[in-house]
Amino acid sequence: MDREFDVTICGTAVVDVVVQPVDLDAPIGPDRLFPTKPLTVHPGGIVANTGAAMSRYGMRVAAMTLVGSDEFGDLLLERLRRLDINTNAVERGEQATSTSAVLVDTAGQRSFGHHVGALEKLDADLFLRHERLLTQSRMLLVGYLSLLPELQPRLPEVLQLARDRGCMTVVEAAGSGSDPEVVKACLPLVDCYFPSHQEAIQETGESEPERILSAYRDFGCQGVLGVKLGADGAMVSKEPGKSAWIEPVTPPGKVVDTTGAGDCFLGAFLTGLLRGMECEDAGRLAAAAGAGCVTCYGAQGGLFDLDETCRMAGVEPLVAH
Repeated sequence: MDREFDVTICGTAVVDVVVQPVDLDAPIGPDRLFPTKPLTVHPGGIVANTGAAMSRYGMRVAAMTLVGSDEFGDLLLERLRRLDINTNAVERGEQATSTSAVLVDTAGQRSFGHHVGALEKLDADLFLRHERLLTQSRMLLVGYLSLLPELQPRLPEVLQLARDRGCMTVVEAAGSGSDPEVVKACLPLVDCYFPSHQEAIQETGESEPERILSAYRDFGCQGVLGVKLGADGAMVSKEPGKSAWIEPVTPPGKVVDTTGAGDCFLGAFLTGLLRGMECEDAGRLAAAAGAGCVTCYGAQGGLFDLDETCRMAGVEPLVAH
């Protein structure tokens, strides 16, 4: 039976204020005025970043998250709708909307000043209030786990609920990785997990991609696994004992901001899976999406349409399943 949405994305929804260029290798010091380019404001977090990529590639996307009843909340809701992301399951609370100051250097690397705000209250009860949305979605993506402490203890319950409702399940840790015990509890209930190299090192204690994948298999993951390796590409494993190397895609322009590249990578990869691509082709599509992302400030400006991203990746687009 067809479902209304291809994916529901639950988790971080943030207003990002981008400040650049900032020298990240030296302290600014007190009482200084330093020049920047014009400040820009973007929707950020996994809901906006991965949601924008999947919507751009023709997926039907719903958001499930918390924002404040403030002007930033108004802005974030308007931007999500502009990205063609359904916001009916976005709740508004008394706490401030989650915000980040994104400090970007001349090489496109960044650091964040972050206020968690309303997301501090995001817990398993949000899913219970919107349980019907799980029956309307093909996939549930939850992230960033490291920024959702109230959700972590009951996350296995949420994932089981989604699976019982016929949803594929995906989680994203972000930051320096999630608590290894949380990951161990969740992976047997996850259909896809594709952390960054830094996250994977924190969670497994391993640094070699093959050993990382083996560690996650030992944690009980039977689904699709991968490790994002930045400019070195990625490694993906469709099932235990099988893995493939994904070559990086050369960015189609100067690298100016790496913010959101991993989220766009994930959005393209999940789009590929939902469209019936083999894991290797979905990985190439993801590498192309990440390569486009880093050529613009913010996570959405560098996204191309599906046909152009497939051309960059050297894969044939498939019709939606």
